Amino acid sequence: MLSLIWVIFAGLGLMFYSFNSGNWTLFAVLVGICIAVFLATHKEKRRRKKEGYYVSKRGGAEDGILFYNEGEQSLRLYFNRRQDTIYVPSDMKWKEIMPSWAKDRKIQIVSRIRGLIGKRILGKSWTYKETDDPDHVVSQ
Repeated sequence: MLSLIWVIFAGLGLMFYSFNSGNWTLFAVLVGICIAVFLATHKEKRRRKKEGYYVSKRGGAEDGILFYNEGEQSLRLYFNRRQDTIYVPSDMKWKEIMPSWAKDRKIQIVSRIRGLIGKRILGKSWTYKETDDPDHVVSQ
């Protein structure tokens, strides 16, 4: 959060400097970037409200946890950045460990995750691997 505040103040400082120094090109570029970020953020908020779910990731440089959130409910999947892999429990393991609301919705949930975390702009796209390996399955 602190870094976000720092970025906002730095951006405002650059805009103020460019405006006062008469550097209209820099000012116009900075205003354009602000508008693009605002519109992208607003679009994602509308999508979340309309569709009722979203996906987020937390972790380090090598691995972490992917969170699928639907309303007040959520579930977690393990991912590995080095291998560009999101690990999905096998059908039997899914029904064993997932909360009751998600037990019979594996195909729908994984499809939604693929739609939101499917492709990267740079590098390889994510792959999805079914597993029963306890090191790659997150208990719910």
